[in-house]
Formats: sequence, C-alpha cells, structure tokens
Amino acid sequence: MSAPSFPWLPLKPMPSYSSPAMRSFYEGSALDAFNFAVHHPLSNIFLRIFLFWLFYLGPMLTLPFLMLLLALPFEAKLSDFSAPKQFLLLVAGASFTGMALPAIFLQHYAAPVTALVYAFVLWTMRYIRPLFIRAKPVGLGITRAIVVSCVLLVCVRISAPILGIPLTRPKLTTWASENYKFPERPATVSVLKNLGGLHLVFVVAQKGTDQIEFDWVYNAADIDASKIVWARDLGPAKNQELINYFSLRKVWILDPNGTPPTLTPYPSSQAAQRR
Repeated sequence: MSAPSFPWLPLKPMPSYSSPAMRSFYEGSALDAFNFAVHHPLSNIFLRIFLFWLFYLGPMLTLPFLMLLLALPFEAKLSDFSAPKQFLLLVAGASFTGMALPAIFLQHYAAPVTALVYAFVLWTMRYIRPLFIRAKPVGLGITRAIVVSCVLLVCVRISAPILGIPLTRPKLTTWASENYKFPERPATVSVLKNLGGLHLVFVVAQKGTDQIEFDWVYNAADIDASKIVWARDLGPAKNQELINYFSLRKVWILDPNGTPPTLTPYPSSQAAQRR
C-alpha cells in the first residue's frame, strides 16, 4: 500500500490493484489514517490516548488514579518509588511512546501491555487503600466499591445478550463491545470441509456491507497449503488464471447477497467436477 508505517516517511507510489475491494481496503482507511497523523499529530496522539483509555480502563478503573492524586505527597518524586515501580514506569513510558509513533493505531495493538496496565491499577488501589479523609477510611471504601462494581459489570456483560440489552457501538470499542457477528463464513467452511478435498472459492461482490468489517475473502499465511482458498470474483479471464494455478482444486462460486448465501460449482470449470 502507498501509506508508509510512520507519518514522517513520504508516501509510496500507488500500487496497481486488480480488485477495487483490495484498493479500497488498503488505500481507503489506511491512507486516511496516515494523512490525519501527518496533518494533526497532537490530535492523533490524544485520540490514541482516548481509545486506549476507553478499552483498557474506562471510568471505573480511572477512579483509583484520580484518588492517587490525593494520596500522593505533594512533593512526591520519581526517586520516592521503589525500584520495581520505577521499572514499571520506564516500561510504560517506552511502550506508550512506541504506540504513538506508527501512523495507524488500533486498540488491540496495545495488547502486549495489558498486564502492565492492570499492574498499575492494582498498585494504585493498594496505595490508596489506607487513605483516610477526616478520619474516614475513604480509600478502603473506594477499593471495595471498585471490585464489587467490576464483578457486577461482568455479570451485566454476560447477561446483556440474553436480555437484549444493546452493547457499545463497534466504533467505540470497549472491553464489553460485541464482536462482529459473521456466522455465514464458518458455516460455509464447515460444508466444504465435510466434502473433503481441496477447494477454491470465488466470492461475488457483496452489496451494502463494509468489507473491512465483514469480508469473506481472507486466507491463511500458507495459501497453497490451505484446504480452502478464497478469492474475489474478478470475471472469467482473471478467475481462469487462478483456476489454472490451483488446477487440482474443486472450484466454487459463492454469492453472499442471498439469505443464506449460495455456494454452487463454478460454471464451465472442469476442476469443479473433480473428486
């Protein structure tokens, strides 16, 4: 794709795409994200902080950090913390700096620092636990309330689909967001696997669907060794090139626009008749 990994690098020449869907996927959102990072660097960083906070912390787990401002001494310095805590701060600083550099950031890119984030949460709760305000054990009450609230939130999240409670929108992804539901593809994979042998499936363009969220066409890293190879329907001439390459596979065409999607042998293909 033409958008480089980092915003200070120049754009690459636009590659040639045989499929409009592939061009839209690689040159649409990726190029928009690159341009936003180049022209609005501060807004881009604040947006990443917000997305990270929303997914890994949220309002509930932010409360201990707010209370930490009251619990810490007024003249607290980094040297006042123990060596293990200084190490955690160093790792956090390096990790978050690294996440701020690429042109594109998604919440799951920060998954390797999940344990680090919750180590800070637990350390903060432990620090504020002895906090008293006017002889009242405020810290103890807050830490207990956070634990109870988190347990209740888990119960609500588990019961929400059963009770029909709407979950957060995909654009504002949190730990409680509902995953994309795309049951048709696994069902088709199951049908093909039950037939045995090797398969090549051409997928007709799907109307009115965001291909970034729901896309039939994706393959394992070792495509040639895969039992099922998925490809976009690019017309008889282009399709025949792939059919010739995978000459030992049964060939199918899938139309995802119906309910349910229809899977039929590819017309005018001898490979579709092979057993």
